[in-house]
Amino acid sequence: NYARHVGPHAFLAFVEERDAMFAGLADSTMSRDDGWRFLVLGRSVERADMVLRLLLSRVRDRTSSPGWMTVLRSAGAQDTYLRTYRGVLDARRVVQFLLRDRLFPRSVFHALRQAEACIEELDDRPSARLGEKSEASRLLGRARSELEFLRPADVLDDLPGRLAALQATIREVGEAVSVQYFHPTPWVAWANAEVLA
Repeated sequence: NYARHVGPHAFLAFVEERDAMFAGLADSTMSRDDGWRFLVLGRSVERADMVLRLLLSRVRDRTSSPGWMTVLRSAGAQDTYLRTYRGVLDARRVVQFLLRDRLFPRSVFHALRQAEACIEELDDRPSARLGEKSEASRLLGRARSELEFLRPADVLDDLPGRLAALQATIREVGEAVSVQYFHPTPWVAWANAEVLA
């Protein structure tokens, strides 16, 4: 009802403001326990997925298309990118920045590294003698290292395939986290339950 009354722009501005307020309150008031780790893990995985979707939306554009600036604005990266690359806009640099930048908190690499750190902290248990990794940790580590060791000159090579593979990995990470922490055993299906009723 509120969205219809004020219109989409005002409603989305309201949502954005409330989201920022929640993030600030959580950052300044939550204990750095498992609840915090799950919050950061979820935010990191979703952030990586959203940046991949933004890049996929422009993957067929020319390398000098102004659409790449729209991608940067949508990711909240325009100012940081322009400072980093001195105002030069080109697709290779945009993709490089959004995929691999180590310092920008919304880059896919940064999000994967942060999610990986959360999983390691959640899995920090004394019984893990051999350093065996959980499936989510293994998937995150593989995706992060593939980005980390990708040569800058190859960043646009088969970009749609690379982005789709990363997105599939993000989906698998979500499923692995769900199985590991929330549904460790398969659901029980009751047979003939209607007879007992």
